Amino acid sequence: MASLFAFCVAATLDGVSATDSAHPIHALVDVMQIDMANYWKPTRQSYLNHVSKARIIDVVREAISTEAAVELQGMKKGEAAAAAELRIVESGWLPEVLRSRETSKPKSKRQH
Repeated sequence: MASLFAFCVAATLDGVSATDSAHPIHALVDVMQIDMANYWKPTRQSYLNHVSKARIIDVVREAISTEAAVELQGMKKGEAAAAAELRIVESGWLPEVLRSRETSKPKSKRQH
């Protein structure tokens, strides 16, 4: 029942935020037990072509290893993106904005 309610509420919310920090929509993600790695993959089209080469290298370092990231340094951005995709597409890596994270608890209002 909670999952159905969360789905209905989520359909009316916008999870886009100007900052990469905890967002109330993540509470719904937790209730629905959504793992975005099941729905999104870090491909050239979905992510790698839209970030800098330095970010691509950081992602490969985080998702795979420092050694795999070092291999990309001598490549041009397009080549690095293609090589990174082969390494990370099935790794389950997600950008911070798609990861589940704790939401901040609302502050209780005390009445005097």
